[in-house]
Amino acid sequence: MKYRPEIDGLRAVAVLSVVLFHAEVPGFGGGYVGVDIFFVISGFLITSILRSDIEQDRFSIRKFYNHRIRRIVPALVVVLTTTTVFARQWMLPWQFDEYAKSAFAALTFWSNFFFWQTSGYFDVGVDEKPLLHTWSLSVEEQYYLIFPIVFCVVWRFGISWVLGLILLVLLLSLGLAEFGWRAYPQANFFVTPTRVWEILLGAAAALVAERIVPRRFGEGLALLGLVAIAVSVALFEHYPSPSIYLLPALLGTAAILRFSAAGGPTAKILSFSPFVGVGLISYSLYLWHQPVFALFRIRFGPIETAADIALVIGLATGLAILSYWIVEKPFRQRKSGQFLVPGRIAMPGSAIAILGLLLSFSYYVIEVGNGRFRGQDIVYNGAMVDTRKERARTWNLYVRNSEFQSDSQQFPERAGTTTRILIVGDSHTKDLFNVLEQNADLFADTEFRYAFFSDGCMAPQPPLTVEYTTECLTNFVAEHSKLVTSATHVLTSMNWVKFDVAEIEPLLQTASTFFQEQGKTVVLTSNSPIFRPSSPFLISQLYRDGTLDKAAADRIHFENIDPNVAEANQIIADVATKTGAVYLAKERFVCMQEQAICHAITPDGHAVYPDIGHYTVEGADFLGRIVAETGWLDPLYK
Repeated sequence: MKYRPEIDGLRAVAVLSVVLFHAEVPGFGGGYVGVDIFFVISGFLITSILRSDIEQDRFSIRKFYNHRIRRIVPALVVVLTTTTVFARQWMLPWQFDEYAKSAFAALTFWSNFFFWQTSGYFDVGVDEKPLLHTWSLSVEEQYYLIFPIVFCVVWRFGISWVLGLILLVLLLSLGLAEFGWRAYPQANFFVTPTRVWEILLGAAAALVAERIVPRRFGEGLALLGLVAIAVSVALFEHYPSPSIYLLPALLGTAAILRFSAAGGPTAKILSFSPFVGVGLISYSLYLWHQPVFALFRIRFGPIETAADIALVIGLATGLAILSYWIVEKPFRQRKSGQFLVPGRIAMPGSAIAILGLLLSFSYYVIEVGNGRFRGQDIVYNGAMVDTRKERARTWNLYVRNSEFQSDSQQFPERAGTTTRILIVGDSHTKDLFNVLEQNADLFADTEFRYAFFSDGCMAPQPPLTVEYTTECLTNFVAEHSKLVTSATHVLTSMNWVKFDVAEIEPLLQTASTFFQEQGKTVVLTSNSPIFRPSSPFLISQLYRDGTLDKAAADRIHFENIDPNVAEANQIIADVATKTGAVYLAKERFVCMQEQAICHAITPDGHAVYPDIGHYTVEGADFLGRIVAETGWLDPLYK
């Protein structure tokens, strides 16, 4: 097949969309569609190669699979090996146990089914799974186990039969996907039968006559296809995948592959040398980006700043370039003397490498399962939390404690209840609610309720103006009118560190004044300590070093508070002074300044934090008792 640089440019569009989506760069909310674009490209190229080889009577199943192994396996083995070294050092036992199983699944091209059973692609915590992206490789390889054989058999009856069968299976697969995303969305995302139509769309494009439409019209379709891809990547943030909603981008991809001609406007755009360069390393970049992003998050916390994004993308790109030149290209080289490993030993060599890695991962799974990390006092096993499960537990407790709440309900009218506190904010609202509600019996004559700013009133995204915030809060009060009306106090609990410093004061001052005008006593709470790196990582380091105890954990957490927390808290305190609001410092019950510690492990050995700053169920219960003992809420009763 003649080389077409615009296809490498299209690969660049696909991989950059995925990378920027996973880096959570604004404007790429639909970047996940890049994987679907890869499927169409793959179907087009492989089908074109198969057709050419069969027509020239040079097709060989052995040669086909040899090429697939040399194309896919060497770079994958290098990425998995490198990732394992860092995962072994940085992950907690439960994380590494899950990682080892996912690595086994990736090496056997079964990871799409593994991740279907263990997590959803868009779930909380999946951004810390280094091999989540290998699900797409598994889909492709499962497809190519069958497709070449069926293609060769049906080809004997003529191209019309092949195209007819492809279109039939394509429609069946698309129909299954449409049913799947409604009935079984997680399975629909990962399993091969609901993805086959995307690869077959590329296959159909490869078999359709190039001049099925006039050239000028075809060029128009190709250019329109590029626009459809751009719109999908930018705007298709919350659409089900795979589904009919992806058709604009995928039909656009097929149009580019089929109708874009050398010298045409679409080919000129996509043949821009930087695009072609990224396209050449697209497979390696796709392989490297997720491990780099996930390990960064595990070790250092969320990828939030522009510097973080530049660092992880730059590192992934650098590794991809090295991988392309040192691993990919030599293994794909066919000519004698240029191919690093002779073709006759590529397949057995790859098999040996895979077997070695499988044995290594199996050893690690057994090692972790048998408790290699459990050499210290059993009382601290509860400090080694499964972040994903702990987050779910805290949300479940939050919902269970608040089942009585809905927009139509209010604080109960109970004799003697004089203080009714409505907690508002982001996910830290859930934390403080759990702290207080679990210990409600310690706060006489006080009722707690919550209302979550789910509508973006206080979110670090535009438009952050006083007018917008006021309008949004007005809508918020209308939605929760009975709760707001019956509350005596409105208490804010937010993570302000995620905002630009300049945004905090006007937002908070607007909210404070707004609720005061509603006749409420406004209580502004400080930012709870945020730890960099995360609490699980800090505890895991002590655990591995054999120095984990409550004193050491409490001390190291105090030493690793994000410095931006103090700056945010000073602003919150200043706003409280200016507006006459009550200011409550969470560090009074979370930390002990004079002893330079932050409570990280409860007295009975449970972690207080599952991540960088939220509270576990046990942690919230423990902190609630400290709130009562220290009289943290006393200023509200004066």
